Amino acid sequence: MINVDSLDDSPASKADIEKNDVIVSANGQKITSNSQLEKVIKNSNGEDIELSLLRNNETITATISPKLDDNKEY
Repeated sequence: MINVDSLDDSPASKADIEKNDVIVSANGQKITSNSQLEKVIKNSNGEDIELSLLRNNETITATISPKLDDNKEY
């Protein structure tokens, strides 16, 4: 699980993910580190990713649409 701490104008903010939400899984894969989440995003090839989140002790889902960064990577 990882804690969301920055949103700005990110795909997460567009998916209504809030600061302090906890990402539990991405596309059904348990997430335990930032690097693991980054790998899922990079391997998505820009396809939507379904996240399972904990917010205020409730499990919710959100779908994010990765975008290319300045290095042309997701």
